[in-house]
Amino acid sequence: MFGTAVGEELHRVIGTDFDHYHWYVEKSRALNARAIGGHTIAVTSTRIDLHREHKLADDRMIAVVLHEYGHHRGELERFGAGCPDM
Repeated sequence: MFGTAVGEELHRVIGTDFDHYHWYVEKSRALNARAIGGHTIAVTSTRIDLHREHKLADDRMIAVVLHEYGHHRGELERFGAGCPDM
């Protein structure tokens, strides 16, 4: 799902918790990501495609995913607190 540099950085920051999450590509034209219940983080296909095309920097992708991970850590996903249009 993520390129090597992004995947390695997420593993470094999140640590062993990374493997406890489900990483999901949501087919969508929106530029979005969201925290979903059940330890799931969804990133839209548009965001993934832009990253693969080098139109979205690694640090931006990392920041977005860590933002969504933060919703889980703060248990905010159960309130529908995903971050639209980020």
